[in-house]
Amino acid sequence: MKLFPFLPLLALGYLACWLPPSAQADDTAETINAMLKAGKEVGWIIAGGDGKEADLAVLFTSRAKGTEPAAFAYLVTGDVRPADTDALGGSDNVADNRTTENIVVSLKEKRVIGQLKTAKSEDEDGDVYFPGQNHRSLDAMWGPDVKGLRFGVVNYGGRWDSREVLMIETAGKSLRKSSIKSLLDAKAEDFIKNALHLSKDASVDQYAIAYNLQSVVNSGAAISTGNPVTVKIGFSAEIPKGDADAIEATMTVRLETSAEKISATVLKVEKSAP
Repeated sequence: MKLFPFLPLLALGYLACWLPPSAQADDTAETINAMLKAGKEVGWIIAGGDGKEADLAVLFTSRAKGTEPAAFAYLVTGDVRPADTDALGGSDNVADNRTTENIVVSLKEKRVIGQLKTAKSEDEDGDVYFPGQNHRSLDAMWGPDVKGLRFGVVNYGGRWDSREVLMIETAGKSLRKSSIKSLLDAKAEDFIKNALHLSKDASVDQYAIAYNLQSVVNSGAAISTGNPVTVKIGFSAEIPKGDADAIEATMTVRLETSAEKISATVLKVEKSAP
């Protein structure tokens, strides 16, 4: 029997019709820069968004100053960083020409839930985390989604300490947020004082405190308005450029909500296991 050489090609074409579409090709610095210069709002996922069940995420976004926020920013794929583009790569007029934000979004519904605003420091305009920024980080931890209600914690890291820690509550279309850094700092300082009670060489004021988000304790528990979620937040306290050993511990923190406010309570502080 005579075989036709084009039959294998037909078979491959038929098979291709049944294969899932290929993933979006990774972006390049040139394509993202062109979008930014054209005024399109572009976003980078900086926390969350991992795994099949991921939904809530924190983005860094940029758009032309004076323009309205997009319904949903274009999400950058691949290894392109904001600093790789001319539009965001450190030119002197970036701050004058562009609006940059950290926002919480639902990836599944392609919906903006709310903006994360932190207190302005004396020497800076604010604490928008810019991916790749020296001595800066941003981490987020989300509680379970039960009947549409979720808690979260967002940690803005600095060189030696955490610059801000925010508690978040969302029902999916908006969010409430509250700074819990002063609460955590007070409990951490009490722990440091106890750890130093026999030492005459250091005081608590010399220590910088950096937090790290560890886990949700009761991730399988049913949640409704008013019922708490418990999380573990670790900290490491050290004297910047000092020789003293770091002091490390873990806090158990209860997050809860009411119609009037959201709040956090530190239940206990325990020394971290070596």
